[in-house]
Amino acid sequence: FNFATEPNLSYNEAASLPLTGLTASETLFDVFQISSNPEVNQGKTLLIINGAGGVGSIATQIAKAYGLRVITTASREETTRWSRDMGADIVLNHHNDLVDELKQHDIDEVDYVFCTFNTDMYYETMIDLVKARGTIATIVAFQEKQDLNLLKSKSITFTHEYMYARVVHQAEDMIKHHDYLSDITEKIEQGIYQPTVTQVMHGLTSENIYRAHQILEDQRMIGKLVINLEEEHE
Repeated sequence: FNFATEPNLSYNEAASLPLTGLTASETLFDVFQISSNPEVNQGKTLLIINGAGGVGSIATQIAKAYGLRVITTASREETTRWSRDMGADIVLNHHNDLVDELKQHDIDEVDYVFCTFNTDMYYETMIDLVKARGTIATIVAFQEKQDLNLLKSKSITFTHEYMYARVVHQAEDMIKHHDYLSDITEKIEQGIYQPTVTQVMHGLTSENIYRAHQILEDQRMIGKLVINLEEEHE
Protein backbone atom coordinates (compact mmCIF):
# COMPACT_ATOMS: atom_id res chain seq x y z
CA PHE A 1 0.00 0.00 0.00
CA ASN A 2 1.70 3.18 -1.18
CA PHE A 3 1.01 6.24 0.95
CA ALA A 4 3.62 8.13 -1.07
CA THR A 5 1.19 8.48 -3.98
CA GLU A 6 -0.72 10.98 -1.86
CA PRO A 7 0.20 14.50 -3.01
CA ASN A 8 0.19 16.04 0.48
CA LEU A 9 2.71 13.56 1.94
CA SER A 10 6.46 13.39 1.53
CA TYR A 11 8.04 9.95 1.21
CA ASN A 12 9.41 10.26 4.73
CA GLU A 13 6.00 11.17 6.14
CA ALA A 14 4.43 8.31 4.23
CA ALA A 15 6.97 5.85 5.62
CA SER A 16 6.03 6.79 9.18
CA LEU A 17 2.38 5.78 8.89
CA PRO A 18 1.71 2.14 7.91
CA LEU A 19 3.16 0.23 10.88
CA THR A 20 1.97 2.61 13.58
CA GLY A 21 -1.33 3.23 11.80
CA LEU A 22 -2.11 -0.48 11.52
CA THR A 23 -1.11 -1.09 15.14
CA ALA A 24 -3.37 1.71 16.34
CA SER A 25 -6.27 0.69 14.08
CA GLU A 26 -6.15 -2.96 15.12
CA THR A 27 -6.08 -1.95 18.77
CA LEU A 28 -9.03 0.41 18.43
CA PHE A 29 -11.27 -1.56 16.09
CA ASP A 30 -10.28 -5.20 16.68
CA VAL A 31 -9.30 -5.20 20.36
CA PHE A 32 -11.46 -2.43 21.81
CA GLN A 33 -14.12 -3.04 19.15
CA ILE A 34 -15.04 0.61 18.84
CA SER A 35 -17.66 1.40 16.23
CA SER A 36 -16.88 2.79 12.79
CA ASN A 37 -19.72 5.24 13.55
CA PRO A 38 -18.29 8.04 15.73
CA GLU A 39 -21.70 8.78 17.24
CA VAL A 40 -21.82 5.31 18.79
CA ASN A 41 -18.47 5.94 20.52
CA GLN A 42 -19.54 9.20 22.14
CA GLY A 43 -19.08 9.06 25.90
CA LYS A 44 -16.38 6.38 25.76
CA THR A 45 -12.93 7.22 27.10
CA LEU A 46 -9.51 5.93 26.03
CA LEU A 47 -6.32 6.30 28.05
CA ILE A 48 -3.07 6.01 26.08
CA ILE A 49 0.08 5.44 28.11
CA ASN A 50 2.82 7.43 26.31
CA GLY A 51 0.69 9.49 23.98
CA ALA A 52 3.60 11.33 22.33
CA GLY A 53 5.25 8.22 20.85
CA GLY A 54 4.81 7.04 17.28
CA VAL A 55 1.90 4.70 17.95
CA GLY A 56 0.33 6.96 20.56
CA SER A 57 0.41 9.92 18.17
CA ILE A 58 -1.60 8.25 15.41
CA ALA A 59 -3.81 6.34 17.87
CA THR A 60 -4.84 9.64 19.42
CA GLN A 61 -5.86 11.02 16.03
CA ILE A 62 -7.81 7.92 15.01
CA ALA A 63 -9.59 7.69 18.34
CA LYS A 64 -10.60 11.35 18.19
CA ALA A 65 -11.85 11.02 14.62
CA TYR A 66 -14.08 8.16 15.75
CA GLY A 67 -15.66 9.98 18.65
CA LEU A 68 -13.66 8.85 21.69
CA ARG A 69 -12.54 11.10 24.50
CA VAL A 70 -8.75 10.68 24.58
CA ILE A 71 -6.53 10.94 27.64
CA THR A 72 -2.77 10.53 27.25
CA THR A 73 0.28 10.57 29.48
CA ALA A 74 3.39 12.72 29.09
CA SER A 75 5.60 14.78 31.37
CA ARG A 76 7.83 17.20 29.51
CA GLU A 77 6.48 20.45 28.10
CA GLU A 78 7.27 19.40 24.53
CA THR A 79 5.66 15.95 24.80
CA THR A 80 2.59 17.40 26.47
CA ARG A 81 2.26 20.02 23.74
CA TRP A 82 2.76 17.42 20.99
CA SER A 83 0.12 15.13 22.48
CA ARG A 84 -2.36 17.99 22.64
CA ASP A 85 -1.52 18.87 19.04
CA MET A 86 -2.39 15.28 18.10
CA GLY A 87 -5.82 15.86 19.63
CA ALA A 88 -5.63 14.65 23.23
CA ASP A 89 -8.42 16.07 25.39
CA ILE A 90 -6.46 15.58 28.62
CA VAL A 91 -2.74 14.98 29.18
CA LEU A 92 -1.72 13.43 32.50
CA ASN A 93 1.73 13.75 34.04
CA HIS A 94 3.07 10.19 34.24
CA HIS A 95 5.50 11.19 36.98
CA ASN A 96 2.50 11.50 39.27
CA ASP A 97 -0.03 8.91 40.45
CA LEU A 98 -2.33 8.47 37.43
CA VAL A 99 -5.34 7.59 39.58
CA ASP A 100 -4.98 10.91 41.41
CA GLU A 101 -4.30 12.72 38.13
CA LEU A 102 -7.54 11.40 36.65
CA LYS A 103 -9.56 12.31 39.71
CA GLN A 104 -8.45 15.90 39.28
CA HIS A 105 -10.47 15.80 36.05
CA ASP A 106 -13.45 14.18 37.82
CA ILE A 107 -12.75 10.83 36.15
CA ASP A 108 -12.49 7.63 38.17
CA GLU A 109 -12.22 5.01 35.43
CA VAL A 110 -11.88 4.73 31.66
CA ASP A 111 -13.34 2.31 29.13
CA TYR A 112 -10.08 1.39 27.40
CA VAL A 113 -6.38 1.55 28.22
CA PHE A 114 -3.72 1.33 25.52
CA CYS A 115 -0.18 0.86 26.84
CA THR A 116 2.69 1.76 24.51
CA PHE A 117 5.37 1.92 27.22
CA ASN A 118 6.61 -0.52 29.89
CA THR A 119 3.67 -2.81 30.57
CA ASP A 120 5.24 -4.13 33.78
CA MET A 121 5.42 -0.63 35.27
CA TYR A 122 1.79 0.20 34.52
CA TYR A 123 0.11 -3.21 34.85
CA GLU A 124 -1.55 -2.74 38.25
CA THR A 125 -2.24 0.95 37.59
CA MET A 126 -4.07 0.10 34.36
CA ILE A 127 -6.19 -2.43 36.24
CA ASP A 128 -7.08 0.26 38.77
CA LEU A 129 -8.00 2.74 36.04
CA VAL A 130 -10.09 0.62 33.68
CA LYS A 131 -13.81 0.08 34.21
CA ALA A 132 -15.38 -3.24 35.12
CA ARG A 133 -15.50 -5.38 31.95
CA GLY A 134 -13.16 -2.89 30.32
CA THR A 135 -10.25 -3.70 28.02
CA ILE A 136 -6.50 -3.20 28.31
CA ALA A 137 -4.19 -3.60 25.30
CA THR A 138 -0.42 -3.35 25.18
CA ILE A 139 2.21 -3.46 22.46
CA VAL A 140 5.06 -3.92 24.96
CA ALA A 141 5.89 -7.46 26.08
CA PHE A 142 6.18 -8.24 29.78
CA GLN A 143 9.71 -8.56 31.12
CA GLU A 144 8.53 -9.92 34.48
CA LYS A 145 5.91 -12.42 35.60
CA GLN A 146 2.58 -10.76 36.37
CA ASP A 147 -0.47 -12.02 38.21
CA LEU A 148 -3.28 -12.52 35.68
CA ASN A 149 -5.69 -13.14 38.55
CA LEU A 150 -5.63 -9.39 39.20
CA LEU A 151 -7.85 -9.06 36.12
CA LYS A 152 -10.57 -11.27 37.60
CA SER A 153 -12.44 -8.97 40.00
CA LYS A 154 -13.28 -6.50 37.22
CA SER A 155 -13.54 -9.18 34.51
CA ILE A 156 -10.99 -7.25 32.47
CA THR A 157 -9.97 -8.27 28.97
CA PHE A 158 -6.20 -8.02 28.49
CA THR A 159 -4.68 -8.28 25.01
CA HIS A 160 -1.21 -8.14 23.48
CA GLU A 161 -1.55 -6.32 20.16
CA TYR A 162 0.86 -7.43 17.43
CA MET A 163 0.32 -5.97 13.99
CA TYR A 164 2.22 -8.78 12.23
CA ALA A 165 0.01 -11.54 13.67
CA ARG A 166 -2.37 -11.54 10.69
CA VAL A 167 0.52 -11.75 8.25
CA VAL A 168 2.64 -14.30 10.10
CA HIS A 169 -0.31 -16.64 10.57
CA GLN A 170 -1.92 -15.93 7.19
CA ALA A 171 -5.21 -14.94 8.78
CA GLU A 172 -8.29 -15.10 6.59
CA ASP A 173 -9.13 -11.47 7.31
CA MET A 174 -5.82 -9.90 6.20
CA ILE A 175 -7.91 -7.63 3.97
CA LYS A 176 -8.50 -5.55 7.11
CA HIS A 177 -4.99 -4.15 6.73
CA HIS A 178 -6.02 -2.77 3.35
CA ASP A 179 -9.21 -1.34 4.83
CA TYR A 180 -7.40 0.35 7.70
CA LEU A 181 -4.70 1.84 5.48
CA SER A 182 -7.31 3.08 3.01
CA ASP A 183 -9.16 4.82 5.82
CA ILE A 184 -5.95 6.46 7.08
CA THR A 185 -5.07 7.57 3.54
CA GLU A 186 -8.49 9.15 3.09
CA LYS A 187 -8.24 11.07 6.36
CA ILE A 188 -4.70 12.22 5.63
CA GLU A 189 -5.97 13.59 2.30
CA GLN A 190 -8.87 15.32 4.06
CA GLY A 191 -6.51 16.89 6.59
CA ILE A 192 -8.14 15.05 9.49
CA TYR A 193 -4.88 13.23 10.37
CA GLN A 194 -1.43 14.71 10.27
CA PRO A 195 1.87 12.85 9.74
CA THR A 196 3.78 11.89 12.88
CA VAL A 197 7.38 11.81 11.65
CA THR A 198 9.57 14.27 13.58
CA GLN A 199 13.11 13.13 12.79
CA VAL A 200 14.78 11.84 9.59
CA MET A 201 18.20 10.26 9.22
CA HIS A 202 19.73 9.92 5.76
CA GLY A 203 21.33 6.63 4.73
CA LEU A 204 20.94 3.08 6.02
CA THR A 205 24.35 2.90 7.69
CA SER A 206 25.49 1.14 10.84
CA GLU A 207 26.16 4.55 12.39
CA ASN A 208 22.61 5.75 11.71
CA ILE A 209 21.09 2.52 13.00
CA TYR A 210 23.16 2.84 16.17
CA ARG A 211 22.17 6.49 16.60
CA ALA A 212 18.51 5.66 16.00
CA HIS A 213 18.58 2.96 18.66
CA GLN A 214 20.26 5.36 21.07
CA ILE A 215 17.52 7.93 20.51
CA LEU A 216 14.75 5.38 21.02
CA GLU A 217 16.39 3.83 24.06
CA ASP A 218 16.69 7.27 25.62
CA GLN A 219 12.86 7.15 25.77
CA ARG A 220 12.54 10.82 24.88
CA MET A 221 11.51 10.40 21.25
CA ILE A 222 8.47 12.37 20.10
CA GLY A 223 6.50 11.03 17.16
CA LYS A 224 8.22 8.77 14.64
CA LEU A 225 11.84 8.48 13.48
CA VAL A 226 12.50 7.58 9.83
CA ILE A 227 15.71 6.45 8.12
CA ASN A 228 15.75 7.60 4.49
CA LEU A 229 17.49 4.92 2.41
CA GLU A 230 18.12 7.03 -0.69
CA GLU A 231 19.25 10.55 -1.39
CA GLU A 232 16.35 12.87 -2.08
CA HIS A 233 16.20 14.36 -5.55
CA GLU A 234 14.91 17.79 -6.28
